[in-house]
Amino acid sequence: MSEKKSSVTNAPPPPPPLPENPKDARSYDQWEEDVIVEYLRRQPEPTGPDSYEKAKENLILAGRYKARIEVIVNNLPELVNRTDLKIADTLAEATWKRKVLLYRLFPINRMPVEILSNIFRFVVWSSVEANQTNLLRLRMTWVCRHWRQVAIADQTLWNTIWFRDSAPFDRSLTFFDRAGTATIDLRINESRRYYQTRDEQLKMTGPQMEVVADILMTKVDQIRTLIVVVESWPPILVLLERLYRARTPTLLARVEIHRTGHPYSYPGPAYTSVEYHDALRLCNGDAPSLNFLCLNGIHLNWDHSPMNNLTTLDLRRMPSYVAPSIARFREVLRNSPNLRKLAIDGAGPEHKPEDTTDLGPPIDLLRLTTIVFGDVTPAYAIWFNAGIRAPNVRDLTLINLIMGDYGPVLKFLTGRFPNVVVLTLFNIEVLQTAENLRSMTQWLLSMPIVQYLRIALLKPHLFAPFLIDGRFHAEDVPLNPTPEEVARVVSSGQRIAVFPELSTLEFQHIPSAAIIGFVGRRKELGIPLDLVYINRVWLPQIKEEERKELLAVVPTQVCLPAMSTPAEERLWTTYNYGPVIDSISRRAM
Repeated sequence: MSEKKSSVTNAPPPPPPLPENPKDARSYDQWEEDVIVEYLRRQPEPTGPDSYEKAKENLILAGRYKARIEVIVNNLPELVNRTDLKIADTLAEATWKRKVLLYRLFPINRMPVEILSNIFRFVVWSSVEANQTNLLRLRMTWVCRHWRQVAIADQTLWNTIWFRDSAPFDRSLTFFDRAGTATIDLRINESRRYYQTRDEQLKMTGPQMEVVADILMTKVDQIRTLIVVVESWPPILVLLERLYRARTPTLLARVEIHRTGHPYSYPGPAYTSVEYHDALRLCNGDAPSLNFLCLNGIHLNWDHSPMNNLTTLDLRRMPSYVAPSIARFREVLRNSPNLRKLAIDGAGPEHKPEDTTDLGPPIDLLRLTTIVFGDVTPAYAIWFNAGIRAPNVRDLTLINLIMGDYGPVLKFLTGRFPNVVVLTLFNIEVLQTAENLRSMTQWLLSMPIVQYLRIALLKPHLFAPFLIDGRFHAEDVPLNPTPEEVARVVSSGQRIAVFPELSTLEFQHIPSAAIIGFVGRRKELGIPLDLVYINRVWLPQIKEEERKELLAVVPTQVCLPAMSTPAEERLWTTYNYGPVIDSISRRAM
C-alpha cells in the first residue's frame, strides 16, 4: 500500500478461523491471502505519513514474530507429536500477524517506477470482468500524485478499451488517448444502460459511430483487436466504410462484428449506396495480419475480403443468399492450413441441393481442434461435414439442431472425431427410435476419451445412450434382440461403457431429476463423475432438496454463464489445444 497509510503500533488482530468447508476449492494459502486482503480493505483511509518511530516499533514487532516462527519451525520434528494442534495454531498466528505488519510497513513508493508499473498491470489485468478492470485502472490514478503519474504514463494500462459508456464516450476516448503509441485492443458496444432499459435513445447510431470511428482511424495501424457488438446495421456500415477508406491496418489480427438485431439482412438504402457497398470489402481487401474472423448477423464481399491464413473462422446467422459460395469457402479453408477453430451457426457456404458439381475430395484440416456447428438442416449438416476432414478435433459443439431428425447426422459423424475430450450438446432433436438409439450410441462410442460433457435442453430419452451397454449396439447384434441373443451378448465379455473417462458434467435447462438419475446411474455402473457444474442461470430453478440429493451423489459447483470452468481449462493445458473461445468473445455472444 502507499506510504501515506499510517502504521499503528498495536498488535494486529488474531488470525481468522480455518474455512468451514474442508473441500474449499481454494488452497489454504490462497484463502489466507484473500482474508488478509479483505482485512486490509476494511481498514480506515490513510491519515498522513508514518513517523519514523512508529514504523520502527512495528518493524521490531515483525522481527519478533519472525524469530518466533523460526523457533517453531526449527523444533517442529520434536514437538509435532505432542501438541500438533497447539503448535499449528501458534505458527499460523505468528505467520498471520507478521504478514499484516509487513503489509503495513512496505514502502511501495520507494520502488523503481518500472516495478511499481508492473504491479499495477498485475492488479488491473487480474480481473476478468471488464467493468471491474475499468474501475481498477481509474483507482490507480486516485491514490496519490505519484501513482497517478506512474499509471497514466504506462500506455499498456490503457490500450484495452471497451466503448460501453454513453455518447460522447468521454471515458473510452480518454483511455484511447492515454494508450499513446501502444498496440490497441478495442471493443465497441451499445451503452450498458441501453441493455438495462431498452431505451432507443441509448442505442448506438450511425452518426455516433462516425465520431468514434474518425478518432479510431487516426491510430488504425496500432489496432490489433476490433470487436463490435451493436443491434442495428448503421453503426456497422459506418465502421466498415471507415476501415475501407483508412490506411492499411497492418497489426489488425482479430475482427469480430456482432449485429444482435433482426432481421438477418438490411433491406434499406444503405446497400444501394456505392460507398457502403464497397465497404463490405473488409479493409479494402488488405489486412496482412488478420487471422481471427467472426461475423454474426452480417456478411461481407467474400471474394474481395482478406481471408487467408486464418486460425479462427466463425460465421453465425447469415441467410444463404449472402453466404460465400462453396468454391470461395473451400478456397479460404485451403488457404488456412493453421485453422484451429471453425464455427458454423445458422450460416456457412451457399448450398444448392440441385447442384451436383463435383467439389473434389474433403479438405484436410489437420490442425483444427474446435468445431461449433448448429442451426442448420440435417441435409446441410451432412453435406458440410462431408467436405472436411478434421480427425484432431478436441472440442465439439452441436447446438440448436432442431429442424428435423438428426439421428442420421450422428450416424454420419460416427468415427469422424475420435479425439474429442470436450463435448457440448445444446438442444438437439433426435427422434426416439431404435435406429436412432443405435446411431447415437455408436457415435458416442466413437469418441472414447471424452472427459467433459456440457448439456442443455436435452430430452429425457437422449440420456439413455450415455448409460447403455455398448455391446448391444455392435453391427452384428439385432436392434431388437431375442432373449437368447441378449444372453449371448452378456456372456461375450465385459460391459462396454460409453465415455469411460467422463469426469465432469456441466448443465443448465434440464430438470434436476434427470441429472440426478443420470449421475446416480453412472455411479452404479462403476463410472462415476468427479464433479458437476451447475450453470448459474439455471441455479434458481433447482430446489434446495434437489441440490442436496445431487450433492449426495457427486460434488457440485456453480459456474458462470459463457465462461470456462477450471476443469475445462485443465483440459486445454493437458491436451494443448487452447480455449474454445476466450471470455471477451463469450460475452459477445
